[in-house]
Amino acid sequence: MTDRKDLLKLIENGELPWTMTGIGRIPCTVYPGMFSDERAVVVEIGERAISLFAPIDAILLEESGENPHSHIQGHLKVRIVKTIEDNVVVDLPGDSFQAGTRIVVPASLLSPAEPAEKGK
Repeated sequence: MTDRKDLLKLIENGELPWTMTGIGRIPCTVYPGMFSDERAVVVEIGERAISLFAPIDAILLEESGENPHSHIQGHLKVRIVKTIEDNVVVDLPGDSFQAGTRIVVPASLLSPAEPAEKGK
């Protein structure tokens, strides 16, 4: 299995061509943002946490309502760049503080962009 950091280096060096393959979503914890049109988001990938400010239209909340002083579980919409083995290279909707906009996540974290309607 290829290390996620190695995959990003291959893409950055042009050794592994990439193509946009779709839109997905990954689980996240959502906090209030600095401005009304954004939220602070934390994505946990194993032991690692990736944090960023994301536009509200890139976030799907699991619960209705929002407490301005607390956090809520949700999903962050991402652009799928490439699937490699059990990993997926995705572009975040904003720059993360730890890793920029492009990260590698386990394929098991990724879900379709729009959740299926209940009962279907």
